Amino acid sequence: TVVRKIISPAPPSEASPVVGHCTHCLKEIHESDRTYRCTCGALFHFTCASGLMRCPNCRKPIAAGVLSERKQVSLRCESCGELQTVFEGTDPRALTCANCGGRLRHLDVGKRYLIVANNPAIAITWMRDLVKGGKPALIMTHAAPERLRLEFGVKKAPIVQISDRASGAIAPKDLDPAGLRAILPFAREGKGGAILYDGLDEVIAEGSLADVIRFLRKANDMAFVHGVTVIARVTPGRLADADLKRLNGEFDEFLDLSAQL
Repeated sequence: TVVRKIISPAPPSEASPVVGHCTHCLKEIHESDRTYRCTCGALFHFTCASGLMRCPNCRKPIAAGVLSERKQVSLRCESCGELQTVFEGTDPRALTCANCGGRLRHLDVGKRYLIVANNPAIAITWMRDLVKGGKPALIMTHAAPERLRLEFGVKKAPIVQISDRASGAIAPKDLDPAGLRAILPFAREGKGGAILYDGLDEVIAEGSLADVIRFLRKANDMAFVHGVTVIARVTPGRLADADLKRLNGEFDEFLDLSAQL
């Protein structure tokens, strides 16, 4: 007689209940997670809060007790290989190497990023890093192209303005198809590169969230197929939480840098 031992898999352990979403990373917060709540009511994962200096919701300083628990960790710069000491929880992609002046970590090529930042400086820096070696770049922005070139040193990258008010610009409601036509030759080069959508909150204010999302669904798919990295920036506090979450659904990663930069 052959006796077979049958082992039944243990039932999966149930995750603790979800009590909210982190204001910084937008991911779920579970009842068992260690959290920090600002006096304005904004809720964070404790590790997310420890990497910030100010609450991105109300701009008040993060409580000293949280910051005092921050640990320092060592990271090797991806640009020069030099070892750097940084605070745990701080995004190394937003930190400058003290040795070479580059970013400690680079963005992943071909991904689609939505960032919250007060100005386009960090996004333009990332874009320059992604297009080294002659790869193409394209900026689509609500701002005047001359202003971007003057204030942030954009020289070679073509700039397409999205606005109802500027002569020669693409109106927000016409992003599909006019905006897609602007991207198509760039994507078809097949060289990768980067596209920056700057000031999407302003574009949404002039048009609508539906206009922008309809455009992004097609444009981001086009970029993915051709290996183009996408960076989109919104200004802190300009979009309602629900609208920001809907917009975030069109991207691979969300980075709130408003309290770090």
